Formats: sequence, structure tokens, C-alpha cells
Amino acid sequence: MTVTPRHYGLYPVHIRSHFIRQIDLYAAIPRDRIWPAFDNIDAEAKKVEDETYRQLLSRSSEDPDIASLGERAAEEAGDFIHTMLKIRQAQINLQTVGLYHLFEQQLFEIHRRLEFWAGRLKPTAEFPLNQVKNAFKADGAEIEKLPAWEKVYELSLVANCAKHGEGRSCQELRQLRPQLLTHPSWRASAPTRVAPDPVVLSPLGGENLYVDREDFEDYVANLKSFWLDLAAVLPV
Repeated sequence: MTVTPRHYGLYPVHIRSHFIRQIDLYAAIPRDRIWPAFDNIDAEAKKVEDETYRQLLSRSSEDPDIASLGERAAEEAGDFIHTMLKIRQAQINLQTVGLYHLFEQQLFEIHRRLEFWAGRLKPTAEFPLNQVKNAFKADGAEIEKLPAWEKVYELSLVANCAKHGEGRSCQELRQLRPQLLTHPSWRASAPTRVAPDPVVLSPLGGENLYVDREDFEDYVANLKSFWLDLAAVLPV
């Protein structure tokens, strides 16, 4: 049976004017509004240390142990830094999850609309990603052969690993990009020996999965490249 490609009409224009703009707007929120809130953790920790020291001193006896009070204040500052770094990591992981699912929804939108207009799909029907891939392939657009797909697929592993914790996606990611499951302090101290965390337990708590801002921006760039490449090969 001959498969007739679906007619994409103005979707290449829609991709360039809408999908890419959506990705840019989404990425701008963490870049400009969320992550800058964590840029002064050390200075904030110093304020915590100074305030803790003043409070401890005000509640102490006439002859306080200055060294002991200083140690306790420093511990409070250290705990603050540790907590804020985990919250920052959790936010990066979370925004990366959202980035992938925005892309996935865009991909599904094209398929859903075309199949609905052709009378082959109810507007509320569910379908797997493989069905979408096969539909594009039947139309002459093999999305898995586009240059950016490797990074798109990596992003899908990151999103699933972040949402579900240890499992197939984390295991595959551990082989593909072990750095993403390696604590930054270990990367810095032993850059030639990457030792990923053996189990991913709390990625949305800022642990075990360590996507950084550069990774996020790389994913953004590759999603946009994917859409531009796809728009260029879609039948219209």
C-alpha cells in the first residue's frame, strides 16, 4: 500500500515563528529570573554567619567562648551554602525536565492536529512517541536522523531520570553522559576519573543528577536546531 505523506501546509512557518519562540521564552525565565537568585550564595552565607554570631553572642554569658561561637556560626553558614546549592541544582534539573516536555508537546501537537484534521484521531486520543516518529518517517521526515536528535534523545533521558529516579533512563544516561551523574566537586578534584553516583534517588531534591547551566543552554540550542532542520524537510 502506498503511503501518502501528510500535508504540512504552513507548519514550517509555524515552527519558526511559534515553536522556536516558545523555547526561547521558556529558557529566558530560568536564565533571567530564577538562576540569578543563586548568584550570591557566598555573600548571603556570610550574612547568615554574622547574624548567627551576633545572636549567639547576645545570648551568651559575660565571658563567652568566642572561638566556639565563631565555629557554630561558621557551621550555620556552611549548612546554608549546602542547602542553597541543592536547591539551585534542583531548579536546574526541574527546568530541564520542563524544557524536554515543552519540546515533546510541540512534536505531538503537529501529529495530533494533522491526524485529527484527517479524521484518523480523536482530539483527546493518547499515542506513544514511536507512533509520532513513524508518522513523520512515513512523510519522508526521519526525525531520528536529524543532526540534533542525539542531544534531543539525551535530553529525554535527563528528563525521565529526573522525574523517576533510578531506572532505565538513568542507567542509559550513566553510560552516555556519566558527568551528569557525577557531583561537580568530584569532577573538579578528579577530572580524569569520572565516578557517577551509583544510584539516582532524589534528582528533584538537587541530588544525584547534576545538569548545569551550560548543559541547559546546549539543550536549548539543539532543540531549536532540530526544529529548523525538520522544517526544512517537511513536505508542504
